[in-house]
Amino acid sequence: MSQQLINENSKYILDLFSEQTVDSQSLDSICAQVQKRFPKTEHFNLCLLLSSLITGGDLSLPGQRVVALALLYDIYKVDNPFASLFLHLLEGKPGLLPLVSQERLFIGQLHGFLPVNIKDVLKKSAKQVMMTEVLAKELEFDYSPLQALVADRVSEMSSMARATASAL
Repeated sequence: MSQQLINENSKYILDLFSEQTVDSQSLDSICAQVQKRFPKTEHFNLCLLLSSLITGGDLSLPGQRVVALALLYDIYKVDNPFASLFLHLLEGKPGLLPLVSQERLFIGQLHGFLPVNIKDVLKKSAKQVMMTEVLAKELEFDYSPLQALVADRVSEMSSMARATASAL
């Protein structure tokens, strides 16, 4: 993200993960506000920042990762360049904070691995998502379509790009 854009929006970005926002604002409302605030030309850089916050373990309050995951999903609903991040979280890759059951369920819902209307899920606040009672059988969903998508993208990369691509 351009340094100027970061400086102008740093407080706003931090506020996205405040306890008040996590507790009271619906995820679709947060996503709409972010889409309106940041120009499309900055969406990828914003998502890089969100991805770094997720992988760096910087989102410690319950629900903060849900906000970041909802934004990553919403900004790139189709052909998401951050699909590998979702996959690595589901697979529990070393170095990443493990998902709690509600986060795992949420990712499954975002990607359509579970029969649910995602619009209804996004009407909830992150706190409500985190308070969802999760049955063990709900966590046993097939995410092989996501695995196939990521594998396909990796196979399309040149050998030089694969050698220099980051772990995520």
